[in-house]
Amino acid sequence: GITMTLSYPIFDWGRGSARVQEQKARLRNSELYLENTKSEIMREVRDIVRSVEETKNRLSIYEQNQQVAELTYRISKMRFESGDINSRELALEQERLSKSQLAYLNAYITYQLTVADLKRKTLWDFENNRSYLENIDEQ
Repeated sequence: GITMTLSYPIFDWGRGSARVQEQKARLRNSELYLENTKSEIMREVRDIVRSVEETKNRLSIYEQNQQVAELTYRISKMRFESGDINSRELALEQERLSKSQLAYLNAYITYQLTVADLKRKTLWDFENNRSYLENIDEQ
């Protein structure tokens, strides 16, 4: 006839327990990695938000500087037309105005790039107050 043998070790000399412990250790490492990744993302977002606020403040200052330079130039132009200053002094005021306009534009570009970086890292559409992931889900 046919014989069948079933072999099941009653004692595995701790191999099963060792595998369980190994899997628990791997799970714990994965959990720690996830926690560290979350912390790193939060730190990056906080840093970018701080940068957005700083560049926005800088933009406001450069805007005020530009307004002052425009006013000063207009006054200098009127003074030039009335003969109170020469063309060299008027040219200096125009150069100051150009420099303030350039500084404002650079600050504006930096602000926009910082906001874009924040949007990219958070996947949030600040104009429409919603997640960019919603746009993906709708498509």
